[in-house]
Amino acid sequence: MKIEFKASTEEGLNKYLFVKQPDESREGENAHISFHHYLLLASRLTEGKSCFVLTRYSPYLKEVLTGVQSTDWHYNVIADDFQGLGADLGFSLSHKLTNGNSVKEQSAYFPLRDLLTLRSFPEDTFGDKSSHVSIFALKPGTTEDIRSFLNAKRAPYLPELLLGNELFIHISCSKSSGYYDTILIKSVQSLASVITVTST
Repeated sequence: MKIEFKASTEEGLNKYLFVKQPDESREGENAHISFHHYLLLASRLTEGKSCFVLTRYSPYLKEVLTGVQSTDWHYNVIADDFQGLGADLGFSLSHKLTNGNSVKEQSAYFPLRDLLTLRSFPEDTFGDKSSHVSIFALKPGTTEDIRSFLNAKRAPYLPELLLGNELFIHISCSKSSGYYDTILIKSVQSLASVITVTST
């Protein structure tokens, strides 16, 4: 699968966005394969860094992982607009629709040594209509930094967290019609030498 990013700069960070409309014929197994492919890319880009994963809360996470913490925040990228370019809305409070009503929902974050471990998790761990994970790839010894960042009362702001060669990666993988695949990467340093960037 060819992954080409559109590059831009925003608030002092390099921003790389990939949006793909899946084939109408995509079934659950094909979505699973695509999600694994995106995780492979994330694993390659974050090699040698301390990774923390942010996703929706599930009791399963605490059964198989240590260090799982809850937060009210999740990262929001809308990727269903006419151009397929995606809308980066940043961090917002986690909610879900229940019987037409918006209900507060917890997210969870945890350290993870090997991102490919996520491939063994049940698919519904990451979402119903699409799978969502956000990855912070930071320097060692930043556990307290990420805890303060995700427990803030105001919306977390990535330029206040990322330093040097640290990265933020958000992956969304469609499992239903009408949802797009999305990879968003933000970094202080340019990644043009390690990912494919399209000319604008």
